[in-house]
This record gives sequence, C-alpha cells and structure tokens, in this order.
Amino acid sequence: MDFKFIFIKFYLIQLYWYLSHTCPELAIRALLSGVGLHQEAQELSVFHRLQQALRFGQWPQPLHKAVRNQFLVKPFDYLDSSQFVPSYSCYDKAIVYGITGGIPRYLELFDDSVSLKENLLYNIFDSNSVLFNERENYLKEEFSEVSTYSSILNAIAGGCTKITDIASLAGIQVGALPSYLNKLREVGVIDKLVPLGESGKKGIWRICDLFFRFHSFFVTRNISTIVSGRMPMAYDKVVAPLLNDYMGKVFEEIVKQYIERHAELPFPLGQVGTWWGGSKSLHKEIEIDIVATSAVSNDAIIGSVKFRERRTGSHELDLMRSYSREMGGAGNFLYWFFSRSGFDEDLRKLAENDENIRLYTIEDIYGSGVAF
Repeated sequence: MDFKFIFIKFYLIQLYWYLSHTCPELAIRALLSGVGLHQEAQELSVFHRLQQALRFGQWPQPLHKAVRNQFLVKPFDYLDSSQFVPSYSCYDKAIVYGITGGIPRYLELFDDSVSLKENLLYNIFDSNSVLFNERENYLKEEFSEVSTYSSILNAIAGGCTKITDIASLAGIQVGALPSYLNKLREVGVIDKLVPLGESGKKGIWRICDLFFRFHSFFVTRNISTIVSGRMPMAYDKVVAPLLNDYMGKVFEEIVKQYIERHAELPFPLGQVGTWWGGSKSLHKEIEIDIVATSAVSNDAIIGSVKFRERRTGSHELDLMRSYSREMGGAGNFLYWFFSRSGFDEDLRKLAENDENIRLYTIEDIYGSGVAF
C-alpha cells in the first residue's frame, strides 16, 4: 500500500469520527458509498464522499477548524509532507511545505505531475479555488470582527512584529491589540517568538500557521489581480520573485525539524530555537538563525540558514564566530550551515579540515531520516 492510502486511512478515521458526531446522516451516506467495493476502493469512495460534504457546503464548519481544533492532530513535518509530491525537486517540496504547513488536506490538493506554478494558480490564486477563501472562512467561523483580525494578520505578514507597529498598520488602538493577539494565539494562528534562553519581554509576534502566513503574504495583497483572473499573467512578477524571501523563515523551521528529528547530533539535544540581540561591538542588531543546545554539556550548535540563489561563502563563518561571542553561554560552539544553493570552495575546504563545521544542502536535509 503506497503513501496515499496510508494517508487516506489516517485521515479518513479523523474525518469520519468528526462527521459522525456532528452530522450523522452524512457519515452514514459516506460509509454506504463504499459497500461492495474492495478495501482500497471502499476507502477512496468514503474519503471522496466526505470531501464532497466539504466542497458542496455540507460541512458543518471550515476544514481548518474541523481538523485542527477537533482532533488536535499535529500537521506532518517537512519530510512526511514531501511524500505527497515525490516527483518534485527538494526546492519545490520545501515550498509546498511552506504553503500547506503539513496539513494533509492541503497537501492532497497538490499534483506533482504538473508544475508548482500550475498548482498554485489552480488551488490558491483562483477566486473559485478550494483554498482562496480558506483563511477568511476560518476567521468568520472563529471571530465576529473578521476585518480586524484580517488586518492584524496582514500587518504581521507585512513585517510588523511588535505591538506598536502592528496596531499602527492595522488601525487598532495599542491598548486593545493584546486581546486580539491572544485570541489568534489561542487558535494556533500566531505565536510569540522569543530569543532562546531569554524572557518573553523581548518576544516578537509572527504567524506560525504556514498556510495563514502564505495566504496573508501573497493572496491578500493580490486580491484584485486574482479576482480579475489576471494572476496567470502576473505570477512571474508578483509571486515568483518573492518566494525566496518568503521561504527564508520557513526554511529555518524546516532546519529546526531536521535537527530535532533527523540529524545525527554530537550530543543529546536540549533546546532548539533562534537567538537575536543588540551587539555593542558591532553596533547593530544581530540574529543567529538556529541555535541548538546540549542537554548534558555546555556545547551548542549555531547555524546559518539561507534559502537564496547564491552559494554560502566563508564570510558567513566569520559572522557566525563573531555572533557566537555576542551570544555567549556556551563553552564550545559547533558551526552548521544550511543552504539551498550549496557552498563556495573556500567554505568547503574549511569544513574539510574542521570537524566543528558542517555543511548541509537542501538535498541533504530531504535525503536523511525516515518519513513515517
């Protein structure tokens, strides 16, 4: 049985349980649709019957809420998600994860026999597509002030991370904003990220739900183009050039999962996160993309994570060494580099002669571990 049917078994149990508790008649009709068929056909029949309940307006609440809130099932990680599009390059697999956030129902919509661009134009950048209104439908189900929550998400997606900036761009009083933010956090759409080892006072707000992040970054700012049907002509100008920028933080999340679940580590893992802070010697705010501490020693991995077209060079090692001195807190630092486009010759030679330096391409990240 291939991965698709493993997914169907897993997902079908969740959908049927939910529907049987909220709309029993639909659950019975879905079950009867598979009578007389062999096992896999039965599963597909019931599966598609339940999908039709959603697509034709019979589902009692948005899929986003039904799957995430009722079942409390975590999304697939980046490696499991890649099994839905096995023919794609590692680059495209990462982007699919950055769009779907590992939600099975969203992943199931992607067809790897056509290009990523075609999938996006069909599934998201079309006003009649399944996912075009998914964000707004979810907000309508959860909140009464949909426009306010939508404005907050758009502000965060636009780069605002602090309360004053979010309030200003969203047009909300600063004193009223925390209540809205906390409600969005309660349903898992946003969270507050803090530097590893620091208190919450230094935290910044971000959209942690990757589908909401992608939708807020690309769909809401291009509504007119999508509704008018001009996105196929505009895609190469308004979407494609921004994908690498969007994927920067997503790639950091992928690397975090890789370190937590699949990488061969030199020590038992303690915490994994990001660190940033002001540098007195460098006179600027600095950020370390990934930090992983040891649970049993004073060692730590600090990593540079780059999702860009040019190769990572030896100057990045110099930066990481200077940043590690600013962060402090560890007796021995290991320098790990993760790059979509590989590394220049100088950095490769340095890594060959220093066991504390490791280099990982995106192919390495997707080629390791076992998806299950």
